[in-house]
Amino acid sequence: IVEGFKFQEFLQTGICYIPSKLIPNKLTPNLISMSKTDDMPPKREWIVQDWLPSGYVSALYGDGGVGKSLLVQQLITALAAGKPWLGINLNPIKVYALFCEDDRLELTRRQHAINHFYRVKGYSLEEKIRMMTRVGEDNRLMDFNSKDSGKLTSFFHDLLEDIKAFQP
Repeated sequence: IVEGFKFQEFLQTGICYIPSKLIPNKLTPNLISMSKTDDMPPKREWIVQDWLPSGYVSALYGDGGVGKSLLVQQLITALAAGKPWLGINLNPIKVYALFCEDDRLELTRRQHAINHFYRVKGYSLEEKIRMMTRVGEDNRLMDFNSKDSGKLTSFFHDLLEDIKAFQP
């Protein structure tokens, strides 16, 4: 009643009262307007249709040694070359890949086989893939103190600068 809710009108029409004025607070910018959910939202953009959304954090889980890194290396090559991956057509994009568990020789051997499978030459991927290994290196992106306050590492800043320069 204080907010102006008209109970009888609601019973007769089924139309629910929507407050015309919100009391602004720190959470107001995070509110989702329910009336906006009636409109068709923009379509989601995908890197891999229905599997890997564009612009969102994603993860690939599995036991060690089952081939997660190989699968990702195949994916980044397919993306850079604009080739199908697992039977899924992909749009070509630039890709930045950081591997922390496989060394340079292992990644190179795999890439050679992947290039052969996709019938691409490594030089044709040079400007489309930036791939590096940091196996055995300190790959922490953030350090925490005893108060759980985080501080970005120099590796984080170097990595971010390189990603921005490559513009994947």
